[in-house]
Amino acid sequence: MSVITSITEGELTDFLSAYNLGELQSYQGITEGTVNTNYLLNINHQKYIFTVFEVLNKETAEHYLTLTEFLSKQALSCATPLLDNHQNSIRYIKGKPACLVSFLPGKSNQHPSPENCRQIGLYLAKMHINSQSFKPLSNPMGIEWRTEHALKIFTKLSLDDQQLLQAGLNIQKKIHWDLLPKSTIHYDLFRDNAFFEKDQLTGVIDFYYACFDVMLLDLAIAINDWCTNWQDKKFNISPVHFRALLNGYQTIRPFETLEQQELLLFLQLMSFHFWLTRTVNQHFPPIGESITLKDPNEFKKIFKNWLSITSLKI
Repeated sequence: MSVITSITEGELTDFLSAYNLGELQSYQGITEGTVNTNYLLNINHQKYIFTVFEVLNKETAEHYLTLTEFLSKQALSCATPLLDNHQNSIRYIKGKPACLVSFLPGKSNQHPSPENCRQIGLYLAKMHINSQSFKPLSNPMGIEWRTEHALKIFTKLSLDDQQLLQAGLNIQKKIHWDLLPKSTIHYDLFRDNAFFEKDQLTGVIDFYYACFDVMLLDLAIAINDWCTNWQDKKFNISPVHFRALLNGYQTIRPFETLEQQELLLFLQLMSFHFWLTRTVNQHFPPIGESITLKDPNEFKKIFKNWLSITSLKI
């Protein structure tokens, strides 16, 4: 999340007039993330999230909102869209599609416990099983995206980083993509995209990268963030957190044999993926009023850690 498009109080009030929710009491930009503009709104003593889609068109944004409604009906808590007086989930502001979604209680946990990781594993497994029938969107940030953007920044990197970049691209070729089970995946389930209250998961947000792809991508993203010890700056994986997340997931959906064999490749690939995305943003920063750029060296270290491992016990 971020603030790319600046919105005035008058513009917000005009937008909200189609919802009959009451008086806008306050609003504040949310600076985390890099893709959409987000504001926290307080309307008639109720909180909502207002999102302006900076990249997505109306049809694609509606698809993601439909997904959250679908998941909510499957007892998977997530922020869901509010409909305006004409039953539309998307309206326009400054020529861009925008929406209003529910506010989830709780807050993100930057120091998750093994129990938190277990709950994240459970959530992902339930989502993967329940959303296999959902009309899929292809992954816009998959193999082709990584290959294209690796070439885009190649000459800007040191020789060592160029070799690391090539190692990441080679991992893609080792994976048996067509043989691994697929579903609708979140594709961005970091710690700041899940809320907890009294150590219980209250819901998941930010499904705007969701797509139909290999389920292990979600597991690798979650493990690389939720199970990493970010405090020691060595970015080692905590075995206890790692085991808790996997156990939670496999309580609902046990791994197939090939998934067990290739999980390490996905952990390597997705740490490479986020090193790449952050490096791209570093060299080609998004334009916006208030955007938080994240340090690519964090995932670079995680990627190198995984490259040093030759086998993984599941």
